[in-house]
Amino acid sequence: MYFELDEVTGSLIQSQNQFYEVEVRCMDIGEVPEGRKRCKFLVVGFADSTGTLRILSLEPETCLQRISTQALPSVAHSVTLMALGSRDPESKCSDDNLYLHVGLENGVLLRYLVDNVTGALSDSRQQFLGTKAIKLSKVVQKGQESIVALSNRPWLCYKYMGQYRVTPLSYDSLSHANAFSSERCPEGIVAIADNTLRIFSVEHLGDQFTQKVIRTRYTPCKF
Repeated sequence: MYFELDEVTGSLIQSQNQFYEVEVRCMDIGEVPEGRKRCKFLVVGFADSTGTLRILSLEPETCLQRISTQALPSVAHSVTLMALGSRDPESKCSDDNLYLHVGLENGVLLRYLVDNVTGALSDSRQQFLGTKAIKLSKVVQKGQESIVALSNRPWLCYKYMGQYRVTPLSYDSLSHANAFSSERCPEGIVAIADNTLRIFSVEHLGDQFTQKVIRTRYTPCKF
């Protein structure tokens, strides 16, 4: 079911609904572009035999009508629809392109370029992140729209120096993560690791190095 906030009364109004024979596993709506009242697209992942992704329209005259369908190698566990890059329209690193990230249950991360007009998917890229199903969360890092991807370990998807990067974070394995903002930590990440709640931030965007602490029985003397 799709709802919109009425501008006059301030109440939620159900604009449209749609029924499917297969289970809806995940969905996402992109941010509303400047100068518009709504995002044009809704992305829905279905748990059918192999996994299917559908782009639906959110325009009033064609609300929830299918625009395109994409077959997947596995069932989608989570999806995000966003424009990666700087939030500042005057920044040289700003990117008007709309990207669709799909975290599959087999641990593969897919990325598509979404046509802003037609909603067609193109420029497919994929990367294996781990053996666990991938959870995706939208965050902001150094003023840029970014994504945290969780599998066996956390990863950060972002734009750096005009290039798209998927970098493993030097941090503990996380089960959940989301954006966090406060006066002391304006671009933080709040996460759950085992039975603890963590709030942390990424210090050096662009670093390709990770580390892991391994306890040894004796002091190492030589490598």
